[in-house]
Amino acid sequence: YLAFSGGVDSMVLLDILMSKRADVTLFTVDHNTPFCPTEIAFCKKTANFYGIPYEVAKLPPLPEKVSKEGWWSEKRNKLFKQLPGKVYTAHHLDDAIEWYAMSTMQGQSKIICPINENIYRPLLATSKEKIVEYARIKGITHLSDPTNADITFNLRNKVRKLLVPHIRECFPGIAKTVRKKVLAKLEELKRCEAVS
Repeated sequence: YLAFSGGVDSMVLLDILMSKRADVTLFTVDHNTPFCPTEIAFCKKTANFYGIPYEVAKLPPLPEKVSKEGWWSEKRNKLFKQLPGKVYTAHHLDDAIEWYAMSTMQGQSKIICPINENIYRPLLATSKEKIVEYARIKGITHLSDPTNADITFNLRNKVRKLLVPHIRECFPGIAKTVRKKVLAKLEELKRCEAVS
């Protein structure tokens, strides 16, 4: 399965998987936002173009007074872990930097895990810049969700737009630091898998 939104990250990962002739099913999570019908239509069209299966799972309405991002993340991961087989997501290095910054500000630095049970994040050590460049070179069409630029939409967008640029300015090596942590975690997971 490929967790698929039609955005540049998941489109690039789809292109990579298709180039390897992987047996892929696209899996979209409907978050009940105004943009979701556009996203689902694009994803279905993409699946039809490649001649591959496509599934959609609709989340229940968002409860009041909960963290939108946290609640959605929990529900998505629960769905992914119920799927039979591996689930690939297109999280990348910039996502890892944002999560590292957010978790540090909340008192405990955390790294997004490259493998979590059946969830695999193969692009986690790859920068967004490289992903966008890959898409440009290959001429990959993709969606742009307008909520990603809206700092009032969720905390993640605020961190991405307002905090991370200043962190990068003050600590130019932050990407290298987080990438090393991601790769170290991946090596640790591989050693544990080899032992078991």
